[in-house]
Amino acid sequence: MSENHRYSYRKGIKFSLCFGTLVSILFFIASLNSCLNIFPSSFELGIENAQSDVNREQSEDSDRSRECNFFSLIFFAFVILYLPNSYPDVKVDAFGLYVQYFSIYWKFIPWEEVNEIRNGLPYFPGMIVVVFSNRLPLFYSLFGLSALHLKPGFNIWFNISNHHSLVKLIREKMNE
Repeated sequence: MSENHRYSYRKGIKFSLCFGTLVSILFFIASLNSCLNIFPSSFELGIENAQSDVNREQSEDSDRSRECNFFSLIFFAFVILYLPNSYPDVKVDAFGLYVQYFSIYWKFIPWEEVNEIRNGLPYFPGMIVVVFSNRLPLFYSLFGLSALHLKPGFNIWFNISNHHSLVKLIREKMNE
């Protein structure tokens, strides 16, 4: 195997992740609007009625709705960070690893900075391997949780091209 190789996932997986991310962004914007009331509703644009008991009850319901939307805002922010980065493409050369994040950017990790490689998800053995490095952005700590660590790491799922050869190569480079 050559020292300069790219390992990637099938396009169907990437498409579904992009679609899920776009849907999550739309829900994130809707939740943000509900929390901060950025875009006024048609009720607020129309003729305002005098405050009555009904309007006060609607106001209380609106406050509860905003609390609920705040939690959905946090959830969709998490999904927006997690989905596009859960299946990163990986490039390998003689100097280190290149990990793709947000499907656009590449982060270089020299072999000396690869701290550890572990099997993730103990209840699904062989499905995922997690590579840990402090050079990764902080939100990659979410992926380290799949191997029960708080350190930043990225996932190598079983359906990446040449999974076994990639994992073997990383382990060999770490032992040098």
